[in-house]
Amino acid sequence: MKKKIRELARDVSFFRGISEESLLKTISYVNVRQYPTSQSVLLESSCEGSVFFIAHGWIKVCPQNHGQTCTNYSSILGRGEIIGEIVVLEDIFSSIINAVTLVPSRVWSAPARDFGNLLRIEPEAGFRLAVLMSKRLRSLNQRIRLKEAESIVRVAYLLLQLAEYGEKSTKNKITIPHILHREMASIAGLATETVTRALTKLENRSLITRLGATIDILDLRSLQTMVGGRITE
Repeated sequence: MKKKIRELARDVSFFRGISEESLLKTISYVNVRQYPTSQSVLLESSCEGSVFFIAHGWIKVCPQNHGQTCTNYSSILGRGEIIGEIVVLEDIFSSIINAVTLVPSRVWSAPARDFGNLLRIEPEAGFRLAVLMSKRLRSLNQRIRLKEAESIVRVAYLLLQLAEYGEKSTKNKITIPHILHREMASIAGLATETVTRALTKLENRSLITRLGATIDILDLRSLQTMVGGRITE
């Protein structure tokens, strides 16, 4: 178990710097699994009473639509994020959400009760969870603000969300996965064709470059300015 805990602490940024003693004292079991694209992470048979930690990849979390495809956008979570923390905070399991991978992803899981015990004895873990929740609240407020914005602005905001978890290949360039346009459309609340046109406009402005399976964000500051409302189509 000590070997698994050390691997978890290396693989998931949330646990880095938290004492190994606290982790071993509170967490009795951890598991890691690789998920392909478009795979549900919160399988009904395995997710009750569990918390999931994203080590690699991007996952779309959205309302459960009576077993149908996850289409109503809620949020995008990337490496270092947590799914199922409500099980700990409210002591209930909520089956009204679904989590689907946007790209191949590596996800750890641990019993919700164990994670709750860690939060109770390790202040740093509680603080880190509060930071994650605060970031999600800011994202929700921004999404509400942009609800009636032009399509190119909404796509730019989606790229900024993905960029938070992207790979910084140079000082100014961030690489993110080139997610299927229909997925981007469902997340941004737009038509697929509209997303394609918006990406083309951003590329024509030299803000991004599409390279098959990836997108390079070349000018993060300009995308931020656009989302701030100072640039239009």
